[in-house]
Amino acid sequence: MPNPGDPIIDDLEAQAGEILRLLQARTGSSPLVIEFSGSPKSGKTTAIDVLSLFFRRNNFRVKTFTERASISPIATRKGHLDFNVWVSCASLQGLIESIEKDIDLFILDRGLFDALVWNRMLERTGKITGQEAGTIEAFFAMDRWTRLVDVVCVMRCEPATSIEREYANQLTRKEGTIMETGILEQLNLAMEDTLARCSGKFKNTIVVDTTHTGIRQAAIEIARQTFGAIRQGVASYPVKM
Repeated sequence: MPNPGDPIIDDLEAQAGEILRLLQARTGSSPLVIEFSGSPKSGKTTAIDVLSLFFRRNNFRVKTFTERASISPIATRKGHLDFNVWVSCASLQGLIESIEKDIDLFILDRGLFDALVWNRMLERTGKITGQEAGTIEAFFAMDRWTRLVDVVCVMRCEPATSIEREYANQLTRKEGTIMETGILEQLNLAMEDTLARCSGKFKNTIVVDTTHTGIRQAAIEIARQTFGAIRQGVASYPVKM
């Protein structure tokens, strides 16, 4: 149970209150959007849960859009262009719909940036041509879409750590389709490539490496960097008179 006098929590909650006041003072009704992308077992899903609860407890109206890979009707075609495009378009649909929601914060689990990472991954592994990759990137990296995202949070960890975390409580050591060292290495390279090529297309991009970091510390770091990015962005909006 957290210490009621924990200075870290006190500071984060004070910043949350400040951000909420800025949100309520601005004109326009679109929520803030935070997208999470990350390599497997980097702690992305847990961080989303931790931060979602944090914001809700601090009076934010929060909506979390969970990744669509697990519910895709073409899940048997993972690693195929069709699967990636379906998942990416489903996330884009959720992002566009968020504009109309009466909420303060929209958390997107795997969205535009993630679509660009997997697009680069498919190109790196020879699944699509460079021309196809360029066409798909041009669509998902359009300003019309990327300007809707306030912060992209990229979480990564080294393949060995991902593998260790994956099998820590399992009864098998046999590798899966994605949870395989070579694939994880390629995915991290695709992520680094996407950061170099596309991070400038988004308002704010933060990167957190959890290889040697616990989830609580990672969540703290994400919250702090996110608050800084949001504070800067919200402060630029016109204020209600």
